Amino acid sequence: MGSRATLQRFMKVLSWGTTRGALSLGSAIAVGFAVRAIALGWVGDLACTNDECSYLRVAGVLLDGGGLGPVRGFLWAPGYPFFLALAGKMGEMAVTAKVLQVFLASATQIALFSWVRRCFDERIALGSVWIFALYPTLVAFTHYLWSETLYLFLLVAAVAVMFAGIERTDSTERRRSLLLAASGLLFGLAALVRPVALYFLVLWLPWLAFRDTDRIRGRRTALAIAFGCLAAVAPWTVRNAVVYRAFVPIDATLGVNLWRGNANPAVANWDFGFDRRPRNGGAPPGFAECKDSSFIDRDRCNVSRSLATIARSPATFLRRVPTKLLDLVNPTSFLVRHARWGLYGPMSLGSVLLLTLLVVISYTAVVLAAAAGLIAFPNRDLPPPSALARQLVIALILYTLALHAITFGMSRFRLPLLPFLFPFAALAWSRWREALAVSTLRRRAVLLTWALLILAWAWRMPPLLRLNPPVTGPPSRLTTVTQPISATQSPVRTPLDWH
Repeated sequence: MGSRATLQRFMKVLSWGTTRGALSLGSAIAVGFAVRAIALGWVGDLACTNDECSYLRVAGVLLDGGGLGPVRGFLWAPGYPFFLALAGKMGEMAVTAKVLQVFLASATQIALFSWVRRCFDERIALGSVWIFALYPTLVAFTHYLWSETLYLFLLVAAVAVMFAGIERTDSTERRRSLLLAASGLLFGLAALVRPVALYFLVLWLPWLAFRDTDRIRGRRTALAIAFGCLAAVAPWTVRNAVVYRAFVPIDATLGVNLWRGNANPAVANWDFGFDRRPRNGGAPPGFAECKDSSFIDRDRCNVSRSLATIARSPATFLRRVPTKLLDLVNPTSFLVRHARWGLYGPMSLGSVLLLTLLVVISYTAVVLAAAAGLIAFPNRDLPPPSALARQLVIALILYTLALHAITFGMSRFRLPLLPFLFPFAALAWSRWREALAVSTLRRRAVLLTWALLILAWAWRMPPLLRLNPPVTGPPSRLTTVTQPISATQSPVRTPLDWH
C-alpha cells in the first residue's frame, strides 16, 4: 500500500509538471535566473565595501589554512565565510560566489512557491515567485557579497519544510517528525549565516507548541524543530567552547551593534544620504574601556555598557527608536547607494533617477499591498494553513522591528522579510475587489497602516532625491577595496574595513 501511494503521488507530480501552472513557474524561474545572470555579466566583479570586505578577509584566512577565528576584533558567524571559501575552492572566490548566488536565488523561488502554494493556492504562489524574480534589490544582491542571498534561501526553505511537516496529515508521526527536524536543521544553518534566525526560533517555537489544540502534537512539533536546529548549531558552539573556553553560541558581534545604536553619538546607518558611520580612527568600534580586552570580553563589555547606557537614560533610548525604524523602512536600497557611489561606473542623471524610482516604486508597492493582504482578509476567507502563515509573517515583522529598535536600522536589514511579504502582496493584488469590500474596521486598519508608512517614507525621500550630481562617489572615509584579500596578502586597512 505504501509503494502504491508513493507511485500515485509521483504520477500526480508528473501530471502537474505538464500543466500551465508548472510552465508559468518554469518561466518565472527562467526569467529570474536570466535577469540575475545578465546583471552579473554587465556589472562584473564590483569592488567590495564594508561587510563584503570582512567576509572576503575571513574566507581568505580559511583558504590559507588559518581556520575561522576572530578577524579585526570580531568573531563572525561562520556560514557565509565558509560559502565564500567553498567558492574560492571552485574558482576565483568573488566571481564564483556570485554565480552560485544566481543559482541560489532560483532555488529560493522553488522553496517560496512550495510554501505559498501549500498555504494559499497556485495563483498566489506564482505571483510571489514572479515578484521575487523581478524585485530589483534582490536581483542586485546576487552580485553583492553580503550574506542575504544565502540566508534567504535557507530561511525560506526552512519555512517551506516546516509547513510541509505541520500540514501533512497523511504521514506517519515519524515522517512528520523527520520533516520538522529537517526544517530545524535549515533554521540552524540559516542561523550560522545570520544568528538572528536562532533568536527568532527561540520566540517562535513556544507559539507553535501552544497554538495547536492538541498540546502533545504541538510540543512534538516544537521539539523536533529545536532538535534539528541544535544539530546544526551545537557543533559550532562546542567548538567555540573548546577553542575560547567561553560560551559563544555563534558569533561575537552583538556588543558593537548595541553600541552603534545606543552609545555612539549618531545612530549608525550605511544607506546613501543617511550615512552616519562612526569615526573610530581604524580601531574596533565600541566603548574605549572595552577595547583592550579579548574579543569575547570586549563583546560582553560592549553589551553590558550599552545596556547600562539604556538603563541610565531611557528617554534618550526612546528618542532614538523612531530614527532606527525610519532607517529600517527607508524607501531606498544598497542598489541606489552603489549607483550613487559610482560602483556601477559613470551614470547619467536620468539613469540614476530611473533606478531610484524603480527601487522606490517596487518597494512601496509591495509593502502597501502586503499590508492590505495581511490585514484585510479574515481567516475564514482563506485556506486554513494561511492563518499560520499570517501569524509567522506578523511575528517576523514584530521581531524585526523590536530587534532594530534595540540595535539600529538600515534598508539591508529588512531584506529577510521581503519573500514573506510577497504572498500577501500577491493576495491583495489578485483579490483587490474583495479587499475593498472588507469590514469598516479592517479597512480603517489598512488605511492607518498605509498612512504611517507613507509619512515615514516622505520623511526620508528628500535626501534620496538629491540627484545632482547623480554620482557622488563614496564618502571620503569609505574607500572601497579592490585588491585580493587573503591571510597572506591583505589590503591596507581603512576605516571602511572596520565595519
